Amino acid sequence: KGYESDIKAIVSKQIKNLVAQGSPVDLDEHYAQPISAAGHARILGIPEMLHADFTKLFVGESDESEKIEYLRKVLALKKESLADDLLSDLLKSELSKSEIEGLTYSLMLSGRDNVAYMISTGIVALLRHPDQLQALRDDPTLIDAGIEELLRVSAVFLTMFPRTAMEDVEIGGIKIACGQSVSVSAVAANHDERQYLDPDRIDLTRDAFGHLGFGHGIHGCLGQQVARIEIKEGIMQLLQAFPNLKLIHVDQDEPMAFVHPVAAYQVGKVIVDLA
Repeated sequence: KGYESDIKAIVSKQIKNLVAQGSPVDLDEHYAQPISAAGHARILGIPEMLHADFTKLFVGESDESEKIEYLRKVLALKKESLADDLLSDLLKSELSKSEIEGLTYSLMLSGRDNVAYMISTGIVALLRHPDQLQALRDDPTLIDAGIEELLRVSAVFLTMFPRTAMEDVEIGGIKIACGQSVSVSAVAANHDERQYLDPDRIDLTRDAFGHLGFGHGIHGCLGQQVARIEIKEGIMQLLQAFPNLKLIHVDQDEPMAFVHPVAAYQVGKVIVDLA
């Protein structure tokens, strides 16, 4: 609950920044990305005085050397004041200095873009489907099921990390030999007509739980519950603050640009009129 209240405060701050920015505004750059970065910094345990630098270095363009210098500064500060957070847990562990730095670097990079993507594409999807937007405005309790539906139709990853068969196996009538790799498509699974009626249609009342937007099983996203809070607050506070929000321009329609190392979507500019 403490984290949820912090996220609400982070989003509220970005709403005020949007008002100050004025229309038209790039929702991804000035809203979704800062929310995701600040939320990520909070859960890692990065001191608040260094949140702005985290956003600048890990959202904007920066050299790897700058990122490493920053994370070393963060770890040095954390070492002086350990708390109940991820970075403190790493520092309390028996890992070597280089192992801690390597894991910290990975943690700072991982997951943040995905939340920003889902906030931006979720808003775009709602603005492009005014019937669903109005349904959500009329009944805000739809948001929890609605987030699952938006995750289903706007999954970040086109394909996931390949899986390698450890023995001969047959799936869906297809024989896969031991040692062969299989590329799993979350997008295809989330639009499977055998699982979802009229899968290309957005329906916030649909039971979309079971989608692969966050992966599945032991390969599921560890931070998915935190991500849901950020996406929920990011969407709902925006809609409440700007009842006449209008979409002006999106850099690219689906599919978005690919990023590596897996086939993932990346949103471009999302220009809106706050009205």
